[in-house]
Amino acid sequence: MSRSPRTSPTTAPTGPPGRPGTTRAEPSRTARTAGAVVVQEHGCGFATLLALTGPLAGTLWWDGRATCDLILPLSPDHVRGARPVTFGEWLGRDSWELLPPGWG
Repeated sequence: MSRSPRTSPTTAPTGPPGRPGTTRAEPSRTARTAGAVVVQEHGCGFATLLALTGPLAGTLWWDGRATCDLILPLSPDHVRGARPVTFGEWLGRDSWELLPPGWG
């Protein structure tokens, strides 16, 4: 008697039965960057993202999922909770300078 492989939310089969190894990405992980595009690569899995849809459209975000699984707003004043910078405000700036204290 054969047993079907166990599944988890991150490895639930998407193909027809009998096709092991066919998996889908965890919905919450892919949903976190839906509606955003990479505007700058920083190497080692880091990137600057531009939100194109939703209430934060036009703002820039740091994709730090490579090391800490966080996506952070780029802002000139994290201490006072300033809003994320817009694309126009970001142009000509270094994303590393807009990270919260202690980053970079």
